[in-house]
Amino acid sequence: MIKRKLANLYKVMFNYYVKKDGYSSTSHILPSLMVGLTIMFLFLSVMGLISLITGQSFLYHAENGKGLVSIFIAIYFLLIYIMLFYGFKVDKHGSEENHLFFINENTYSRVWLFFFVNTVISFVFIFLAVFFVKP
Repeated sequence: MIKRKLANLYKVMFNYYVKKDGYSSTSHILPSLMVGLTIMFLFLSVMGLISLITGQSFLYHAENGKGLVSIFIAIYFLLIYIMLFYGFKVDKHGSEENHLFFINENTYSRVWLFFFVNTVISFVFIFLAVFFVKP
């Protein structure tokens, strides 16, 4: 179930970027990063909600470890890429003439709705956690 939902998210993002920028051999990279970003926003939403409920801050204030945090984020996106294409075996491009995936309108609408609602909720929870939870 999660595999299918992540594959649908990837396919919708892939179609969006290919329609916008055209197809190239690296067109699959940006949609896979968007899948990783969506998963990250989902976890940030959950952590923000837990932070608001418990009053405990989960924010990491990096002064000397900014390079280390950047390395962890890069490894995270690499693992998402590997999980999508080698673990779940999602096709990198569609089978149609223009390399697009066939997606029905219902799936398309649900994926975009989830993406936007997830992004907005995560920013709201992060904002509330930053300003209303003491570190």
